[in-house]
Amino acid sequence: MIFGHGLTFGEAIREGAARRPQARYAHLSALNGGTDAIGAAAEAVGYLKRLIETKDYGPLQERWPVLTRRVKHPLRKEIALVQSIVHNLNDQYQWTREAIAAFVDGIDVALELTKPG
Repeated sequence: MIFGHGLTFGEAIREGAARRPQARYAHLSALNGGTDAIGAAAEAVGYLKRLIETKDYGPLQERWPVLTRRVKHPLRKEIALVQSIVHNLNDQYQWTREAIAAFVDGIDVALELTKPG
């Protein structure tokens, strides 16, 4: 079960980031006990242990559909899934989790602005 009381993906990244140092190439690092951006968000909603055990992103994608959206990568300008972009920004480009959260927040705002009604 995922908890977290209505946190956006960006908010969950920030909340989880406040708990541990940042990790690269792992949701939870054995080296420093840190989390990457997705691991931080998963921890904020009580799903980190399960994610590590099962590698099942489904519950996170259901909670935050933004993960399954295809958008322009902010550096490469190619279209990719947000989930893949978050991994790439964290690991290859070594963005902070807070910077990744701000990027995701921008996607959430853009999606809100395009909703009918």
